[in-house]
Amino acid sequence: MGKFIFFKVLCLSLLVSSAWAKETLRVSVFHFPPHVFSEHKVLPTGPGVEFIQEYLLPEKNWTISWRTTDFARILEDLKNNKTDVAMYYSKTPDREKIVSYSETSLMTTVSAVIVKKDSTLDFSKPERLPKNLILSRNIGTVIPESFKKAGVRFEDLRGEDIFNRSIQLIRTGRTQGYYIPTKGNALYELEKQNLSKEFKVLQVPGEPLELYVIFRKDLPRNQIDVISRNLQEHRERYQKLLQKRYPFQLQPELKWHITTR
Repeated sequence: MGKFIFFKVLCLSLLVSSAWAKETLRVSVFHFPPHVFSEHKVLPTGPGVEFIQEYLLPEKNWTISWRTTDFARILEDLKNNKTDVAMYYSKTPDREKIVSYSETSLMTTVSAVIVKKDSTLDFSKPERLPKNLILSRNIGTVIPESFKKAGVRFEDLRGEDIFNRSIQLIRTGRTQGYYIPTKGNALYELEKQNLSKEFKVLQVPGEPLELYVIFRKDLPRNQIDVISRNLQEHRERYQKLLQKRYPFQLQPELKWHITTR
C-alpha cells in the first residue's frame, strides 16, 4: 500500500513539473540603439530586450538564451538553425523564403541617410543624384528601389561599430553618406555623440517600413503563434519602453518615425 501511494505521488509530481517546465528559445539581437545595446558581445540591454523579457517571452513561461551578433549574420543563423527568434526586420520576398514573420509588426519607421551638414544631396529627387554617389550601409539591409534605379553604389560593412566607421568614411571622402533603414537610430546616434553640428539626417522618400519579429522557418507553429499573440496584445507597450531611452528634445521628431500604428 505504501509503495502504491509513493508511486502515485511520484507520478503526480512528474506531471506537475512537466506542466510547469519552461521552454528555452535562442534569441539573437544586434546593436541597435536606442532599441538594443549589445556592443562587445556583452549581455544585451535596452527597451527591445526588456520588451522580450516582459511581454514576448515572459520569464514565468520561457528561458531565453541570448545571442549577440551582427545584423546580417542573424538571418544566416536562423536559416542554419543556430538561433530561433530575432526582431527589427522588414519583409522582403527573399527573407520570407528563409524565415517566418510575426503577424503584427513591432514598429513602423522610415529610412534615412546621414550626410555632412553642408551636403546638397536631395533624396526626394533620386533621378538628380550624382552618378558617382557612394553610401555606406550595414550589409544585409534592404536597399530602396529608388537608390537602385539611380545607380547608387554601396560600401558594405559588417561587424561592430558600423556607425563610427561610416562617419569616418564620410569624413575622409570615401563615401558621401551613411544609409540607415531607421531614421530614429540615425537621430539618436548623432545626438548621443554630439555630431549634430557636423552632420544631418535626410529622410528617404517612400513608404514607411514595418519591422517585425522573425523566426527560424521550422520553429514549432504553436510557439510562433504564442509569441505573435503576445506581440499583438502588448505592442503599444513597446513605445512606452522606448520613450525612456530617447533624449527629451528628440521625442517630438521621433514620434513620427517610430510608431505603433
